[in-house]
Amino acid sequence: MSSRGSWGSRRSLPHLRAVRELFVDVLTPDQLAVAGEIAAALRTRVKVPRAL
Repeated sequence: MSSRGSWGSRRSLPHLRAVRELFVDVLTPDQLAVAGEIAAALRTRVKVPRAL
């Protein structure tokens, strides 16, 4: 994501769609919530800037 808050290239859109179809769409809301908690914990540990 660019500093202006938009994706830098439309070329990334097919990749994002595939990630959603393969991972996000198959998880339940509870599983997504847990995944978010895990991602937040990992970000604090490795100090990765939040992309979204």
